[in-house]
Amino acid sequence: MLRLLLKFFLYFILFYYLYRIIDRALFGDRKEAERLRKQQQKEWEKFYRTYKKKEGTVIIDTSARPAKKIRKDEGEYVDYEEVK
Repeated sequence: MLRLLLKFFLYFILFYYLYRIIDRALFGDRKEAERLRKQQQKEWEKFYRTYKKKEGTVIIDTSARPAKKIRKDEGEYVDYEEVK
């Protein structure tokens, strides 16, 4: 009796893992794509709620562009003519 019960559990575990492997092989990409789509939709909704302008609100962006940084090891550009 104990041997039969042990055999049943081993077969059950074996079939369960085989089912999971086959399921992921066939439908894993679809489930992953659905999960990513839902995550992206949640992020978009969060962004939309955060930055949604209220009626009559005016936003003025006065931030200056950062100056172009020149590395110290960079030299000046010298225009030259090719001599033949």
